[in-house]
Amino acid sequence: MEKKLTLEIITPREIKYSGEIKLLVTPGPLSSLGILPDHISLLTSIESGEIMLRLPDNREIFFAISEGILEVDLNHLSLLVEYAREADEIDFEREKELLAQALSDLSECNNQESRDKLKKDIKYINTKLNVVNKQSAISSQLST
Repeated sequence: MEKKLTLEIITPREIKYSGEIKLLVTPGPLSSLGILPDHISLLTSIESGEIMLRLPDNREIFFAISEGILEVDLNHLSLLVEYAREADEIDFEREKELLAQALSDLSECNNQESRDKLKKDIKYINTKLNVVNKQSAISSQLST
């Protein structure tokens, strides 16, 4: 009998995902983490970036997330992050506009604190664009 692994992706505003998965791949503090059923208990920070969920039907879905905390406890995963956006809910063209604006703002910014925030924003926007591209590539492969 195959073990069930459940995941909740929780932001301060909502639960972005709640359900069964086969695998979670997320950016960890030193490298990517892959979590499968029967993983040891774990509490760790995670970095901003993209995560991949493999669902029980073997479909893969992608999210862009901000940094946060991952807890693994008895085949239940809780991912607590400030932001999480699934590929399907990201407006690619709008994100490209936001990226252009953030890059322009960064080139004109002299305040280090503001520059650091803009760099984080740019990284998150790039992650969202990458997530959309990956999900689109998978969808294209499935439809051919």
